[in-house]
Formats: sequence, C-alpha cells, structure tokens
Amino acid sequence: MAKIFLTSFHDDERIVRIIYSENNINPRNKTLKNNFFSFRFNSDTNKNELSCLRFELETIDFCRKFGKTNENPAFNRNYYGLGCTSPKLVKQLPDYVFKFSPSLDTIPPNFFHCDIYDEYSYEPEIGQAKSAQTNFRIDALKARWKVNTDSEFQLTKSEVSTL
Repeated sequence: MAKIFLTSFHDDERIVRIIYSENNINPRNKTLKNNFFSFRFNSDTNKNELSCLRFELETIDFCRKFGKTNENPAFNRNYYGLGCTSPKLVKQLPDYVFKFSPSLDTIPPNFFHCDIYDEYSYEPEIGQAKSAQTNFRIDALKARWKVNTDSEFQLTKSEVSTL
C-alpha cells in the first residue's frame, strides 16, 4: 500500500520548489520569473527535469534545511521561500509528467523528492534565444505556481498555498 501511495500523486497535494533568491521573483507583480523554471537534462533518465519536493509528505523545517544546505551566497543563491503548485494545475498543460524520485545520496537525504519531466523536447542552439513556443509553455507553467516568501522563517506549513 505505501508503495502505491508514494509513487502516485494526489491532484491536490502541494508540490514545492525552493526559491533561492528574490531575483527569482518579478518585483512588479510578485510572480516567479522564468529563471525559476530551469529544467535540467538528466542523462540517467534522458529527460529534462525540474526538481521539487512533495510538501504533504515533508516538514517545512526539512524544506528550509534542504534550502539552506544548497545555498551558494557567492552566486546570490540564498534560501528565500517556496514556490508551490499542485499536480492538478500542472497536468492541465500537455507534456508535463510527475515522477517520484527520492534522492537518498544527497545531504540531507531527500526522501520525498520528485521531478516534473518536460516531455516536449527542445534543444536551443547555443547563443540563440528560446523559441516563442518554448517561452509560451514556460509562461503557462509559471502561471500555475504561487510565491510563498519565507526569508525570516515565519511561514507555517498551513500557510504555504497554491493558486
């Protein structure tokens, strides 16, 4: 039973991604910028993936600790908060798939790590801008995430919300 629970996603569960800098947030409308959605190619899965956490299965303190552990102040990468969405919102878009993928070899181990796979394959040429279609897809995904700032560690788990 637990295996089914962990590998399937409830439509309304909260999925979070660490916001590492106010540079990820548009100061005019307080929405996430495109640089928050940097899909990385994983040669093991042969997919472009966006790393996230299953928030319903994790504590807010773990999310903070994980964010603080992965900070890099030299590159203005400091824990700032949590971007939050739900599988229901992301699944409204074509070509995005959720995959439960615990990261047991990270410090700290991330037992409830998941990835959003971008099944739409695009490889922009080096030095070339992304296509209008790619930018449109990122904007549609971006509209389904909510910013939850937490730089002062005052946010409670119940306050982290989706749109």
